[in-house]
Amino acid sequence: MRWAQELANFNFKIVYRPGTRGGKPDALSRRPEYRPEEGAEHTQHFQVTLLQPSKRQEKYGYEKKRAEVGTLRIRRLHSKGKMPTKGSRMAAGHDIYAIEAIRIPARRQVLVETGIAVRLPPNTYARLAPRSRLACKKGIAIGGGVIDADYTGEVKVIMINHSNDDCHIMEGERIAQMIMEKIDMSDAMEVDKLDETIRGEEGFGSTYLSPKRLVQTADTPPMVCILQANHIENEFFGQEGINNHPRLLLEQVMVSSMTISKIILTNYEPSLIARVVRAGSEDQEWCERKVELNQRISLGQELPKNWELKDGMLYFKNRLYIPNNDVLKTEIAKG
Repeated sequence: MRWAQELANFNFKIVYRPGTRGGKPDALSRRPEYRPEEGAEHTQHFQVTLLQPSKRQEKYGYEKKRAEVGTLRIRRLHSKGKMPTKGSRMAAGHDIYAIEAIRIPARRQVLVETGIAVRLPPNTYARLAPRSRLACKKGIAIGGGVIDADYTGEVKVIMINHSNDDCHIMEGERIAQMIMEKIDMSDAMEVDKLDETIRGEEGFGSTYLSPKRLVQTADTPPMVCILQANHIENEFFGQEGINNHPRLLLEQVMVSSMTISKIILTNYEPSLIARVVRAGSEDQEWCERKVELNQRISLGQELPKNWELKDGMLYFKNRLYIPNNDVLKTEIAKG
């Protein structure tokens, strides 16, 4: 027994997995009291964790406290109560069982006892969710469903039958799944004013009534203009051009319900061009692109598609290529 005394100084797990049905039982179930004919119950698989603190851990007490804090603890309140189990290793919830056979009338609900109590880790709560089989085949939903971390009474499940037929639950049948979720335990604080939001006080149905991206028709035929860096090269066309213009057929265009009634073309001040050049010298990508274009021009090579270099400025698709500078982009957007 010296090996058993030595193992008592360590934390370890005993995992029991019975063999196939009708096969020879393993060493943990060869005693008569563990045989099914003697009344023992064997599940598909279960896991037992034994925590045996060492002398050093007992002296300081820190390891035992750490193990208890982050563990879901279960207490049986009834002889028929079953330990929650997981259907698979990656299952989100623990299946919980009914301790007696019940009948849930059609379109009614019943409070079902499980015979167990739980103690949850701090900053968590347990959510009771329906099992997919009962929900799909029998129309069973779970009501309520919130177990606070400081509640240590019996776990009871509100089972709601949405079908037109009575539902019969057998003793020991899985009725719901218990999922542990982390929560924010922040306290509530009264304030005089809340921060403004775009939605504001708009309530039920407000998002349904909000403007959508729609194409609205009007009596006036639409006129479209593709703006270029040089205003002389601007392209104007009507409805026929919209349907047949090769550029619009290749590119994706977003249409909103806004109607542009007037466009004012303004000339940029020379100081803005100077700021673009200064911002470009600080943008590595802008500088590398400029060097590449200069080299191609000096070697007589063809420039990349849609790129141009004029007066030391970069142009992409006949538009001035702005360096990656937030201040400059904001100024240009504001006009």
